[in-house]
Amino acid sequence: MNNSVTSGIAPPTDQGISSFNPLIVGKPHDRVDGRVKVTGAAQYSADIALPELVYGVIFDSAIAKGHILQIDTSEAQKAPGVLVSLLI
Repeated sequence: MNNSVTSGIAPPTDQGISSFNPLIVGKPHDRVDGRVKVTGAAQYSADIALPELVYGVIFDSAIAKGHILQIDTSEAQKAPGVLVSLLI
């Protein structure tokens, strides 16, 4: 079924593709970042270590719509590197 006929709205004529080049569509091309990704040399935001960087972890109920009524965080507080344990 043609949507332009059923909705009364004409389809757009300009698809917003200004740099369309029919000579490269469907043909193989070199990836600019391919070599660094394949060799493992690519650096991602997770690879960057900033001074005094702190990570956070959120735990939720493993049961759908379940509620955590009580949790003992004393062992987590004793673990090396743990700054704080919050119950929200």
